[in-house]
Formats: sequence, C-alpha cells, structure tokens
Amino acid sequence: MSKSNKENEIRFYEKKYKHRVKDLSWKLSHYFNDFTKYYQVKVLERCRGKKILEYGCGSGSLAIPLAFIGKKIIGIDISESGIEVAKKQKRENNLNNIDFFVMDAEEMSFDDNSFDVVCGTGILHHLNIKNAIKEIKRILKSDGTAIFLEPMGVNPLMTLLRKINPNLVTPNEHPLRNNDLKLFDLQFRNTNYDFFYLISLLLLPLGGSRIFKFLHDTFVKIDALIFRLFPQVKRFAWQVVMVLDNPIK
Repeated sequence: MSKSNKENEIRFYEKKYKHRVKDLSWKLSHYFNDFTKYYQVKVLERCRGKKILEYGCGSGSLAIPLAFIGKKIIGIDISESGIEVAKKQKRENNLNNIDFFVMDAEEMSFDDNSFDVVCGTGILHHLNIKNAIKEIKRILKSDGTAIFLEPMGVNPLMTLLRKINPNLVTPNEHPLRNNDLKLFDLQFRNTNYDFFYLISLLLLPLGGSRIFKFLHDTFVKIDALIFRLFPQVKRFAWQVVMVLDNPIK
C-alpha cells in the first residue's frame, strides 16, 4: 500500500474511533451478525493456551475476550486512537497477558514464526493482499492458523450501497473477490470458506423491526440452501469467514 493510501486509512479510522461513529456499516453489522458470531466461535475454539495476534484490532475487538483464554495476546492497528481505546480496556480489565501496538500490518516488526493464530475482521480488504499474505505467513508458525472475516466485493446490493454512501468506505479499500481467495489457496495447505448473506440483505430496510426479527432466520436458512445447491453463487455473498491452516513456508 502506498504512503498516501495509508494516510487515507489512518484519517478514516482516527475519525471513527475518536467520534465513535455508528454509520451504515455499523448498522449492517448490528442487524446482520450471524457471520460475526460464527467468526468468533471459530477463533475462540482454536485459541486456548495459544499466542495470538489480532491483526487490525481497532479498539480491542476480540483481543480482550481472547486474553481470558489465550496464553499471550497482541493487537496491532494503524490507528493511534483505536489503540488508545484498546489499552484503556486492558487497564479496566486488569489484563497482564495482552499488549497493543500501533503498527503497519504490511510491515510488522515481529520475528518469524512468532504466533500460533492470527485473526482479524475487515482488515485484509484495506491492504495489499499479496503483501498481507506474505507477512501473515512469515509470523505464523508452520502449523499455525489464520482466521479472517471479510466482505466480498461482488454482491450487487452492497456494491450499490458503497457507491451511494462513499463515507461508508475508505477510498482505497477493495472487498475480496474469487481471485483473492485463490491467492490464499496457493499459500496455505488447508483453506475453508463459509459465506454469509445473499437474499437476506433484502431485509435491510426492515432492520431492527419486529418483521425483520421474524423473517431473518428464515432468510438465512434460504441463503444456506442456495449456497449448498448452487455453490457458484457463493461469490455473490456479502461476507466470508476464512480459516487458513498450515502456511506454506
């Protein structure tokens, strides 16, 4: 990522964490959160007693709860304001096995083979994917695991929302596409992808209402059925949870 692009990312997230912005992105994740719960379960079940890096931790994200089951937790982010909030949470919870650093995710200062698990939400699509993969592989142990939750870039509704709500995204972000997933397939011995939300997104105008809550689970089941019967449409999903095992060194 170029210097100017990094500066754009920093400005965007400094504003977000300083002013605690609850924008359309927050609302989407608040109403449609099955993928977040699924991601958290995948991370938590693999992290007990492990050394973990939360890659792009923001204001603490999953790093704080991970500290209660992991051996050592480190969180990094490009936003100083986000890291300040994370450090405050660390102090409030009296946690001694967790540290937070302002750091460039594409040029980390950690030694090779340092971590058992690397995890992150909505971080990779802000980075140069090839540079990110190279760094993640470098710091992971050979039997390590990377787990990420990321937006996909082909869903028609989400593409439209990004265009008509430019403040929803940073200028340089690039939600993932199939070609990006193929890069991970080439760099990890075992990869698994679970996709979330297709027609369920049609419920967005009803978000938070009783009708939304009534219909949500049914629409999610329909999405799962569509993905199972027609796997080629998975690329049109909104979110993907990636579990990447055993980096190829």
